[in-house]
Amino acid sequence: MKLPVQALTYPFAASTWPRATAFEHALSDPHEAQQEVFSRLRAVLPGLRRCRRMEDVRELPLRGWDELSADVEAVADGDVTRLSTSPLVRFERSGGSSGPQKLVPMTRASLSEMNRALQPWLWNLYARRPGVAAGCAYWSISPLAQAKQVTRGGTPIGAEDDTEYLPRAARALVGRLLPVPGAVAHLPGVEVCRYATLLWLLAREDLSLLSVWSPTFLTLLVQALDAHLPSLLEDLEQGRFTPPPGSGPVDAALLSQLTPPADPERARTLRKLAAGTGPLPLPEAWPHLALVSLWTDAAAAQFLGEATARFPGVPVEGKGLLATEGAISVPWVGAPAPVLAVRSHLLEFLDAAGRPHFAHELEEGESYEVVLTTGAGLVRYRLGDRVQVEGRCRATPCVRFLERAGLVSDLVGEKLAATFVETALGEVKARSRFAMLAPVTAGTRRYRLYVDSAVDDGALRALARGVEQALAAGHPYRYARELGQLGAVDVMRVKDGAQAYEAGCVRRGQRAGDIKPTPLHCRDGWDEVFGGELLAPGMGER
Repeated sequence: MKLPVQALTYPFAASTWPRATAFEHALSDPHEAQQEVFSRLRAVLPGLRRCRRMEDVRELPLRGWDELSADVEAVADGDVTRLSTSPLVRFERSGGSSGPQKLVPMTRASLSEMNRALQPWLWNLYARRPGVAAGCAYWSISPLAQAKQVTRGGTPIGAEDDTEYLPRAARALVGRLLPVPGAVAHLPGVEVCRYATLLWLLAREDLSLLSVWSPTFLTLLVQALDAHLPSLLEDLEQGRFTPPPGSGPVDAALLSQLTPPADPERARTLRKLAAGTGPLPLPEAWPHLALVSLWTDAAAAQFLGEATARFPGVPVEGKGLLATEGAISVPWVGAPAPVLAVRSHLLEFLDAAGRPHFAHELEEGESYEVVLTTGAGLVRYRLGDRVQVEGRCRATPCVRFLERAGLVSDLVGEKLAATFVETALGEVKARSRFAMLAPVTAGTRRYRLYVDSAVDDGALRALARGVEQALAAGHPYRYARELGQLGAVDVMRVKDGAQAYEAGCVRRGQRAGDIKPTPLHCRDGWDEVFGGELLAPGMGER
């Protein structure tokens, strides 16, 4: 006999209640909460043992990934207590908008710290968001199309499935609430992973929560649904899994794990909703869908409308700042913005002058760069994210993600920051489906605008000239142009820009679920990725 889904969601929500209660209590005194975090960390981190007070941490050097990478490599090679005496569990891959992929150590202590943030958030979702507890939940956490690996020292890279982020007591329950088998992540290619994900999602009428990271991830998932709907419904009707053409061979054992039970009735219902040809009306396909959770801030905002257009009437919740390295903030019902995870890691924040502040010292309206110390041995680690304080929940600051700190392109001294480029692309974004600026180093150095838009060639050239004028408002860029170090911005018309961008990032080593939209990419080589049409210069361009 199949249990009603509430028989699983309610006990799962109850399992998160103790840490949610402790978190809610801590919101009244973030200073005390962080003092307790410091005491826990001092017991497992060799780098903190000379610090007797939390304030002593400020005497230690700040470290970026470049300063930390040698120690992390030593841990990966087998020196597992080099950074932390807490038992090493695994490594996780991390990647941002630009730059190489990193391997981040995860210890028993750091996973516990993550759960001091994740479980309160889950409690909020299931207890305070109407309808979420009434069905199953799709969480896009694990990387897609990722083969199992270990480090040279024999430590696993990546979790076997998404439930490994939770304590053992909660895994059995939540594992039965996830409609998509974890084995999907081991399929050979992003497109076949999407197909399998959609097949299992379509099988569940009781889907109540869609949680992804990037809006473009959701957009591309919906596009794949439209492209493969007839085949998906045939597979659902007959109880089979037919990988899309060109997907490559799928291991027979894996294929058997990913073949859903036949459900002719559900397939007929979906065909009727799609009127035979689609597109499928998603709120009717999943009538119990109560929430879509995804990034909504900074550069992700420009892709939010497209991502949620197929889910009219479904509430949207923005993510907090949850990085592979640690949990900084979590959504909290009733808070003006995601609230700082003050029971997790030791948090510091650098102001514009580089002065460090603890959580209780932050000022409303100010922006800061995030620094964290975790049980995995990341001591005073510069995460590379900037946040702005937007009110408080009780006494604890609430913060909104602004940008990646230091996302600056500098070929010849022009120092283009992502925030500046974001403003410069304002008119382009308003008239396009995708827009990104990136450097071109072959031939005359310049910046190229990659645009997916329906406007004609003349209008597209005019938009590029507008970007050039906006960039020239900054002295370093204008001076580089005047010296002839840079050519004018030119433009390439691209097709399916968001999908091509994702594919390019995956080829460069990023995880599909981690890819963030960005107005500026600091690496070149995008012509080959997009394969678009480079427009001949118009009047006044050179």
